[in-house]
Amino acid sequence: MKSRALVFSLSLLLLASACSTPAHTPNMRATQSSTANDYGLLEISADFKEGTVPRDLKETRQEYHGWKSIGIVVEDNTIIAVERGYTNYGEMEVENGIIIGRDDGEWGGGIEFKPRSGSAYTILGENLFGFYTIEEKKFVITERAYLGKYDHGRIYELILADNKWQAKKIFDIGGQPEAFLVVQDKLFIVTNDSLLLIKDGESKILIENAFWEPYFPFSQNGMHYMGPLAPRSMVYGNHTIYIGMYGGMYAYDLQTGMEKWYDYLPE
Repeated sequence: MKSRALVFSLSLLLLASACSTPAHTPNMRATQSSTANDYGLLEISADFKEGTVPRDLKETRQEYHGWKSIGIVVEDNTIIAVERGYTNYGEMEVENGIIIGRDDGEWGGGIEFKPRSGSAYTILGENLFGFYTIEEKKFVITERAYLGKYDHGRIYELILADNKWQAKKIFDIGGQPEAFLVVQDKLFIVTNDSLLLIKDGESKILIENAFWEPYFPFSQNGMHYMGPLAPRSMVYGNHTIYIGMYGGMYAYDLQTGMEKWYDYLPE
């Protein structure tokens, strides 16, 4: 099983309200940033055309998985599509060293601390999904997935106690994390079948039994596979969460609960 984690270094993708052109990278599994303030009114690239939310995958599975697997980012106050790549490594700088994480698939990964001087040690023996910070508190999201059978994610707070970094579990995600985004003091997580909002250790299910979850058959280069729509990138603006996946972009208005779908149809 290929490693699925992606972690942006905190210095790679800082989405601040004063910055109209955030950095982005082709090594993208999901939009995972330390901060993503509301941009206000965002434009949407002309490559996206408003369509119908693809709920009936039995009829559209060939069409949608045949479309490009994309990530979404904001550039010049416009949501655009970028190609996605993968990495299984990430790190977070802390005051006395670096916390490093990796995802080794079903063989397990690890979160460890590497001090500026002295020996490294393991904090957690779980696969890394991503690091993030809220109000100067440091967190790590871990994941495990084996052929889709044992999916789960967990959130740990990373705490320095007695001069040693420790992990305190604060939340069981209850599904496979696919993407996450921090907006001020809120954490949004897309899982294999839901969209969650987590704040102050409390969770709210915004979407459950999501249309992107079902594993559906598709053909590629004469081979037959199973796969979901892979919702692995996120952007926040217009009081809306935008999620990039196979075939296009889904939009969920946090104020009204209204939803839209945009087909990715570059000219």
